[in-house]
Amino acid sequence: MDIELKKFNSFRIESKSDFFQKIKTEKELLSLINKAKKEKLKIIPLGAGSNVLFKKRVKSALLKIDNKEIKIKNNKIIVSAGLSLANLLNKCLKNNLSGLEWAIGIPGTVGGAIFGNAGAFSQSISNFVEEVESIDIETGRKIIRKNKECYFDYRQSIFQKKKEIIWRAVLKLKKEKKKKIERKMKEFLEKRKKSQPIGSWSAGSIFKNVPLDRFPKKIQKELKKIFPQKKLIPTGYLIEKTGLKGKTIGGAQISKKHANFIINTGKAETEDIEKLINLIKKEVLKKFKVKLEKEIRIIS
Repeated sequence: MDIELKKFNSFRIESKSDFFQKIKTEKELLSLINKAKKEKLKIIPLGAGSNVLFKKRVKSALLKIDNKEIKIKNNKIIVSAGLSLANLLNKCLKNNLSGLEWAIGIPGTVGGAIFGNAGAFSQSISNFVEEVESIDIETGRKIIRKNKECYFDYRQSIFQKKKEIIWRAVLKLKKEKKKKIERKMKEFLEKRKKSQPIGSWSAGSIFKNVPLDRFPKKIQKELKKIFPQKKLIPTGYLIEKTGLKGKTIGGAQISKKHANFIINTGKAETEDIEKLINLIKKEVLKKFKVKLEKEIRIIS
C-alpha cells in the first residue's frame, strides 16, 4: 500500500511508504517491531520529521513515536519522546520551569531532540537531560541511561549508533518567575525570526557547524579574525561566501535569509534538495578546503 508522507516531514516533500505506523504505547511498539523484523525491514523511529529528508519511496519501516505523556515532580519533568517541544515549553511555562527557552520555534519532538542533541544559541538539550529510557530493537528490553552514558556531543548522541528507540526522558530544570521565562522565550523567538526562514518548509540546519581546527592553518587564521571567540564556524557563513545563497534547483532553494537552510518553495522533490546539498559540499570544499557533515538524515 502507498502511505503518503508529505504531512509527516517538515520539508513537505511528496514521498510514499509501504510501512508507516503511529505508536502510542510500548505494547504497540513491540508488536510493530516484531512485524517489521519478520518482513526484514530496517526500522526507523520518526519524531516530527523536522530533521529528515525522505527519498521518493521509503522502503524502511517508519515508526512515528506518538506517546505524549508528561509528569512534573519538583524541578524534574518525566516526558514521553513523542511530545512536541512546543508543548513541552508550554508546560514549562505553566509550571515556572526554566532552561529550555532557547528551544522555542524548533519544530521537533523530545525524542528527536535527544537523538540529535538539538541546540541553539549556545545551548543544547543534553545540558538538561538527567536520564533517557529507550527500547532495544533487537531484544525489546528497556534500557535506562544516565546523561553521561548517552555520550552527548555536538549534535551527537549514542542513539545515532545504537538500534534503540528513545521512549521517554527525565529532564532537570530550575524554578523561575513566569514573566522572566516569557521574556526569554520572546527574545529567543525574535532572534530566530530575524535569522532563520521561519514559516518556510525546511528541515532546519542542513549541515553541522565546522570545528575551527578542521580547516587548513592559513584559513584558520582568517576565520579567527572574523570569529575570534568561536571554536565552531557557522556553516551558513561558509555557504554564503561561496555565493550560493538564494541558489535554486527545481523547487528547492538555499534560503536567502540563512544559507544553511534549504527550503521547499512549493514543488521541490527529494532530488532537488539532494542536488543542492551536493553542490554546497562541493563549493565549500573548493573554497575552504573542509568537508561538511550533514545534520539532517536522509531516509530511504
